Amino acid sequence: MAEAIKIGYSDLYNRNEYWHNLNKSEFKNFIVEVLELDAKNPIVNFMSSTVDALKTYANFDSVTTETETEPEDSSADDTIQESRKQPKTHTIKHSGLNLSYTINLNLPETSDIKVFDAIFKSLRDNILNK
Repeated sequence: MAEAIKIGYSDLYNRNEYWHNLNKSEFKNFIVEVLELDAKNPIVNFMSSTVDALKTYANFDSVTTETETEPEDSSADDTIQESRKQPKTHTIKHSGLNLSYTINLNLPETSDIKVFDAIFKSLRDNILNK
């Protein structure tokens, strides 16, 4: 179970390789920091409860390392063996604040294309290229 936790929560291990030793309140603070959540967000409590439940079945002192040899399987090709040796990791990247907006336009009834050109040029120059 400890090995499965290390693979499943690899993003947390990238931040702190001993996070599994944190007590419940320290772990909640760690989750708030890593996931950039509000401390009152229910996800913090859900994740804390899940990890507590999993840790009861885990023995982190006997976790196997990535460098241990795999059982030999002569029928498996090299790519499968390589994928077994390296756990898959998913990283959470926070590059800043991402915003999106929706613009609803009520266009005038006209057949003059210059009116539409002026509207869309103004949008491009003043909103979209900033």
